[in-house]
Amino acid sequence: MKKASILLLPVLLMSILAGCGDSNGNSGASQTADSGEKQTLVVWSRDTEDSQVGRAVESDKAAFEKETGVSVELLHIAHNDVVAKWNTAFAGGTAPDVMDVGVSHIVGRVELGHLLPLDDYYNAWEGKDDLASSMVEYGSYDGKIYGLAYNASPAVMAWRKDYFEEAGLNPDSPPANWEEFLSYAKKLTQRDGDIVTRGAVDLPDTRGAHILAQFFMQNDIYESTYKDGPNFTSDGALEAAAFLSDIAPYAVLTSSGTTSAFEKGNAAMNLCIGPDLIQSMIKEDPSLEGKIGYASSLTNVKGGMHCGAWLYSISSQSKQPDLAWDWIEFIFTKERVEARMNETNMVPPLTSMSEEYKELGGELYAAQLGNLVQSQAYPKLSWTNIYEESLHLAYDEIIYAQKTPEQAMQDLEAECKNKM
Repeated sequence: MKKASILLLPVLLMSILAGCGDSNGNSGASQTADSGEKQTLVVWSRDTEDSQVGRAVESDKAAFEKETGVSVELLHIAHNDVVAKWNTAFAGGTAPDVMDVGVSHIVGRVELGHLLPLDDYYNAWEGKDDLASSMVEYGSYDGKIYGLAYNASPAVMAWRKDYFEEAGLNPDSPPANWEEFLSYAKKLTQRDGDIVTRGAVDLPDTRGAHILAQFFMQNDIYESTYKDGPNFTSDGALEAAAFLSDIAPYAVLTSSGTTSAFEKGNAAMNLCIGPDLIQSMIKEDPSLEGKIGYASSLTNVKGGMHCGAWLYSISSQSKQPDLAWDWIEFIFTKERVEARMNETNMVPPLTSMSEEYKELGGELYAAQLGNLVQSQAYPKLSWTNIYEESLHLAYDEIIYAQKTPEQAMQDLEAECKNKM
C-alpha cells in the first residue's frame, strides 16, 4: 500500500500542475501536452525562407521556442502556391494552427469557415491599444476580427534630386499633384529621336494593378469603385485611367524580377519602391547618398498607394487555439517588433515605436510610416481576386495604348461583373 502511494505521487503532482494555468483554464504556452510530450505549434507563412518576411519569421520561431519550450513547425509557402495548399489542407483536415493570410484572402477564407474570430482574444489583450489601427482594419470583416497584421509593406515615392536639378526643377520638391507630375515628366524625359533614353518615371512593363489602384486612391474614389459592385466608369476612375495613359509616354518599363529602371539610373522617379531597394542602391553606389528624395506618395485629391500586408489568423481546424493566440500575442511584443525592425528593417506595427523607426532610417522611413497611415490594401470583397487580375489587364491595355482609357475601364467593369 505504501509502495502504491509512492507510485501515485507523480501522477498527483502532474494533476496539480495541470490546474495551475490561467483564469481561462489554459495551461499556457510553456506547458507540455497531456501525454507529457513537447507541444508543437504548426505555423504556415507566405514567403520564402530567404525573403525579408521569411527571415523575420525564422527569428520569431527561434525566440518563441526559447521563451515557451513549445516546438514550432514552420512551413514557408510561396505566394503563388498558398491558396492550393490551404484548400488541400482544409479538405484533408490537416490545416495549420496559425496561418499567415493576405487582405485579399480574408473574405474567401471566412466564407469557407477556415478562420476563427479573434475578437475575444483581442479584447482581452493588454497590448491592443498600441497596435496601429490599420493593422486591425486589414484583418476585419463584417464586424469581426479574423487576422492581425504583423507586417505591412508601404512603399514610398522616390526621385533623383540630381536629375531634377539638371532639368531646372527644385530638387527638394516632388510634384504636388497629377498635373504637376505630368509637367515634371515632360522636362525630365530624355530622348534620342523617338527612343526614351532616360525616362521621367519607372513603371512595370506588365501586371501593374497596384499602380492603377493607387491612382484610384489618390483620386479619392477607391472605396466607391467597389462598394456596390464593380464601378470603374465613374468620372474619378476614368480620370485615374487617363492619368496613367498621359504619363506612359514618359516612362521606362521594367520587367518583373529584374533591376528596375530607377535602380539603374534610367528613370528620374519611381512611384512605388521599397526602402530596401533604395538602401541597396546607395550601398552599391555610395555617391547616391543625399541624391534621392522620398515622399509618402504622389497626391491628387489625396495621397496613398496600394499596401500589402501579412496577417496572422487562427485556423478553424486548430485544436489548440489558445496556444495559437500565444504565438500571435508574442509576435506583437515590443521585444519581437524591435528585433524584426533591427534585423530585417520591417515596419513596426506598434505606434509606440514609430519614432524609433524614423531614427533608424531617417527621411526614408518617415515617408514609409506616413504612407502606412494613408495607404490601403485591396478591398475585402468576395470578388477581390477577380478584380486584381482584371486590373492587371486594364493596366497593360492602357500603357501599351491597346485601348483608350475609357474603353479599358468599361471592359474592366464588364469583366468583373461577368466573373462575379
